[in-house]
Amino acid sequence: MTLRNADRVFDTSTTTGTGNITVSGSAASSYITFSQIPSITTNDTFWYSIYNTSANEYETGLATWQGSNVFARTTVIQSSNSNALVSFSAGTKNCFCAPLGALQSGKVLLGATSVSGATSLALTGWYSSLYDVYEVEVFDIVPGTDNVQFAMQVSTDNGSTYDTTAANYTSLYGFIYGSSLQGSVLTTTVAGVDIGGNRSNIANRASSSRIELINPGGVTRYKTFRMHSFYYNASSGTLLDLVGSSEWANTAAYNAAKFTIASGTMSASARIYGLTH
Repeated sequence: MTLRNADRVFDTSTTTGTGNITVSGSAASSYITFSQIPSITTNDTFWYSIYNTSANEYETGLATWQGSNVFARTTVIQSSNSNALVSFSAGTKNCFCAPLGALQSGKVLLGATSVSGATSLALTGWYSSLYDVYEVEVFDIVPGTDNVQFAMQVSTDNGSTYDTTAANYTSLYGFIYGSSLQGSVLTTTVAGVDIGGNRSNIANRASSSRIELINPGGVTRYKTFRMHSFYYNASSGTLLDLVGSSEWANTAAYNAAKFTIASGTMSASARIYGLTH
């Protein structure tokens, strides 16, 4: 019996109840499944994280590999069932192998997705009461149309609907292009958190953004975000570094985010992490 670990282990399961977890054995693009953890054999252990994308159910702990795409939930560290085994209901469960946030500081991968030729990119099923702060990385962003606005909208119903009212979002940021600080901008007319306009569609100028979601589960205060984007600005013809913060004027909890483009389509990839401290 050996404790194993590996990067980029992500698979899904439809297992219900409190028993062993059977994963699909087919990893998403750029990931590996549990059977591909280097040198893993029956009765080896690893740290696991599971959450149900269709319900507020999650569990983290120490698993024991059974072989044939099955692992036992040997020791539960944290869960939505008062830190005991969760009787998972129907729905897709995202399953990861990763060091647990309860055991060390850092980032815990909660979800990942990619789109090509799409009008938006959505991240759903990631919310957990384990985390107050989340980090989203959106990268390899290539718009189909040149010189377009990029924004993030939020949802209170796990992606069934999104707030598209521009007046509910306020963004303030400073920006650098060329060789000096160019100024600051306050925007209230973008239908979402403003994470950068005038993005170029030159394929080898793919852009990226990082957004922190601050306490999305809170229900007493407006929601805030921190943002950093770097991309080639089609309007100025220069690289642009954009840093700022935003506010969503709503006290409701939100549990999904969608990245949209003002016109046309885009290709992009995204990952979301829960942050531990």
